[in-house]
This record gives sequence, structure tokens and C-alpha cells, in this order.
Amino acid sequence: MKKNVNIVYPTQEELKKLQNNMLELLIEFDRICRKYKIRYSIDGGTLLGAVRHKGFIPWDCDIDVDILEEDYKYFKEACKKELDSKKFYLQDHLTDKNYRWAYARLLRENTVYTRAGYSHMNVKNGVFIDIFTMENTPDNICIRYIYKFFCALIRKLLWSEAGKKVHPSLFMRGLYNLLSKISKKNIFKFKNIISKIFSKNQKSIYIMSVGAHYSKSCPFGYKRSFFDNLKEYTFENYKFYGYANYDWVLKSLYGDYMKLPSEEERKDNIPCEEFKYTEAEFDSQENE
Repeated sequence: MKKNVNIVYPTQEELKKLQNNMLELLIEFDRICRKYKIRYSIDGGTLLGAVRHKGFIPWDCDIDVDILEEDYKYFKEACKKELDSKKFYLQDHLTDKNYRWAYARLLRENTVYTRAGYSHMNVKNGVFIDIFTMENTPDNICIRYIYKFFCALIRKLLWSEAGKKVHPSLFMRGLYNLLSKISKKNIFKFKNIISKIFSKNQKSIYIMSVGAHYSKSCPFGYKRSFFDNLKEYTFENYKFYGYANYDWVLKSLYGDYMKLPSEEERKDNIPCEEFKYTEAEFDSQENE
């Protein structure tokens, strides 16, 4: 990231307020999924937090959930009926014309959370949780590498609008500036073609829009059968669904996941340059 990007760090009290807004979003996401019987799983640091801390990792300001690609459309339709538009907003590349990511977010209205270096992007802003859609990935190992290449290309094309400002290399900022001229509409057309060609009747699932957050031991995502084996985890005194095989998932992502990082490493992995929270509105009692 360019050195002149301003990064602000919330105090412990402010971090807790931001986490409460994210918890509020997760509770709403879970409520809708339970009502419409849509499977999902907490993932990444959220699953790790549930297992190791029974809630947020104390220094983390992020929530990740996974949902199958084919189920996201049902969730989106449910949101049209269920979401209180004064409090929540479902953001994806179709609901926000300036949004350039291949995954969705649930935003809390009347809040701000601007990622460091992203202030030039004219997208709807707010404290959010990430909703990652899990897509089928080819079973054949050779075809997987071709598919993975196209996934990486799509991610770079979509990230180009940010990369032209935040990449530390002058040359790469110039390259991303050229790539950013390709319309978002055409990039998503290409993405849909790739998904249609490579993702029929497969046994593995993959977050096409992230990819790199998987380790070498898990380069192509998870078994699709993981969504058939979910369990409830306690997270901040609430119950949320997650992969039952948490040990395999967390070892794949973090290695010795029960070992706390050093003091120097205990920082948020999504630095921001501006934030504003609102008082969260949720029942402090555990959900059923």
C-alpha cells in the first residue's frame, strides 16, 4: 500500500462499538437464513473467534460468512421482504453500480467504514460483514489450475479501481489504471461465463472472489459436503452456524490456530482511514 495513505486505529471502546454493529448484522443475516432455511457458515477469523474466544478475536474488526452460490439468490430475494431498509443494506455489484467485488456485503446504515486507500471509490459505505459465495470448482486437478488462473484474473480486473491508487509500485498503479478502463459489466459477464463452463456437478467449492485466503494445504477451497454437516457455535452469547469440521478448516487456514499471535501481530487485517459507528440494536439474550 502507498505510504501516504492515512490509517486510523479505533480505541478499544470504539472497536467494541464497531464489533457490536457487525454482530447486529450477523444476527440479522442469521435470522433471515434460519427463517428461509438457507444454509450458511461462519468462516475465517469469525470461525476462529468462535472456537478460540467464543466471540470476536479481541483485536479483529471483521466478520465472514459463506453461502453457496445457488443459495445466495434465495437470500437476496428474502432480503427484499425482510430487511429494514432504514437499518440494513444488501450490497453487491447489482445493487450498487459502483461496487466492484464479486462477493456481497450486508451494511449497517448510518455508519462509515472506509478501507485505507479506498476513499476515491464512490461506493455505498458503512460497517459491514462479508458474504462470500461458494462456487463449484473443477474436480480434475489440471483443469483446476486453469480455473484458478481465470479466478485470479477476474479478481485483479475488479480490484484495478483500487489498485491504481493503493499499489505501492508506480508501474503496477499504471497497469491497474489501464485495467480499470474495462467496464465492470463486461468483467462480470466474463466471470459468469467462466463459472458456467467450469463449475458443473463438482464436489469442491471455492470462493472465486477471494481465493488467496486459502493456504497451500487448501488451495481449491472446501468439500461441497461441508454444507451438509453444519453445527452451531457460540459467538458473543449468540448461536451461529459453522462447518462441523472446524479443525480441518482452521488448520488449513491458520496452522496451529489455538496459539495466540505475538503482540505485534495482534492488529486488524482490514485497516481503515475513516469509521463511524451507531448504537447497535439487538437483544443481549442468546438467540434460539
